[in-house]
Amino acid sequence: MNKYQTYETIGTISWLTMDFCWMSGYMTLAYIVSIISILSTIISIFKFNGNSKSEKRLLIVSLMWVFMNTLWMTGESLSKPWIVTSAKFVFVLSMIMTIITIITARKEKETIDFKRFKV
Repeated sequence: MNKYQTYETIGTISWLTMDFCWMSGYMTLAYIVSIISILSTIISIFKFNGNSKSEKRLLIVSLMWVFMNTLWMTGESLSKPWIVTSAKFVFVLSMIMTIITIITARKEKETIDFKRFKV
């Protein structure tokens, strides 16, 4: 496993743990784990040393997704609709970036590997 994949896996596990804590009402722990998830995902982007542009873009999409989820959790728990709206905006941006990544990867004949779905 590449070093960036280790951080990506830590980010994914932290993200799932954050969702569980949020769902269970353990908000302090959810916020702590969300920070771990965001930081781990950022580190995975910087540790990526491959040539695949699509892989790097998908790591950025993963960061956007974790950030979106954190905004949603924060907005909902603080009863701040504008934060939830911000989360929806980040979601739309992440979907657009995913579509662009798929299109450009096909044009560049790159293989797209959604690792998060393999954890």
